[in-house]
Amino acid sequence: MMSRINAWWALGPSPRSMMVLLAAAGAALLVRWQIATLTKALGHTDFRQLSRDDLVALTPEAAAITGLPYDPTYRAKSEELLTKVA
Repeated sequence: MMSRINAWWALGPSPRSMMVLLAAAGAALLVRWQIATLTKALGHTDFRQLSRDDLVALTPEAAAITGLPYDPTYRAKSEELLTKVA
């Protein structure tokens, strides 16, 4: 196994492995941006201030699966949050 790793480094990464690496980095940046946006929309300054109280289920099925409270009025609130952040 070690010789395979050494051979890979000697030859350099393949274009396919570089594309996979770039796609993973892009996905990580997207998730980071989404967390930052949600944190700001909820009125927090740091993502570590988020808690379970910030979560709500949007459907009864999601509430049953996750154990989160179901709040059907949250969709109207989320529209207001989106306009505040944007």
